[in-house]
Amino acid sequence: MYAPNVLLAFHVSDWASLYDVGSYTGSDIDVPALGRRVAAFAKRSGMAKVRTDTSAYDVLFNDVADRDSAVAGNWWDRRNVTFPNFHRWERYVGAVHRFHGQARGGVADPRGEPVLPDGEQRRRAHPGQRAEYFFHHIVELKAVGIVALLFGRGNPGTTHTDDQRDGVTNPASFCTSDGCPALRCATPTSATSPTTTAGTSGSGPGRTTRTP
Repeated sequence: MYAPNVLLAFHVSDWASLYDVGSYTGSDIDVPALGRRVAAFAKRSGMAKVRTDTSAYDVLFNDVADRDSAVAGNWWDRRNVTFPNFHRWERYVGAVHRFHGQARGGVADPRGEPVLPDGEQRRRAHPGQRAEYFFHHIVELKAVGIVALLFGRGNPGTTHTDDQRDGVTNPASFCTSDGCPALRCATPTSATSPTTTAGTSGSGPGRTTRTP
């Protein structure tokens, strides 16, 4: 009534089922079943209209973590062989999406990057990995109903900006095997910090904006 263009989103966490699909290393869980269980709770909580005098939420969203992978050592296997990994998380959010039949969904992610880390992240030794995988697998995200990616900080040291205000954008090169079996090194350089938002509607790696 007062804000007709506002869309309300309901948050579905990775750990809402009491199994954290984003950190659990076992292979003995039925991830789609967990997704449907969480989706049923979301439905009763307002994803579906439960009373005539209320409205329903418009969008579902999920956050993969509130910090970069290196903060807690929680690296997802980019080969999708061992757990946790990206395909298991996709099965989870996909099950939630299918339960509701929602045409929209979003995912929030901290701003870490092992291949081209921000100077702030390198100094604090808090690189991440998910942004790189997401941008290289847009088709996978679209297939499970995700239409937007949101990047932001959830704790100190997780940032895409120059918090120290020292003008550092490109740290010294370093190598890591976290999240993949092969040693990978950060050798590219950039004149700008990474983006904070991206859309998944196109067929390419998403629309990005950059900040100085």
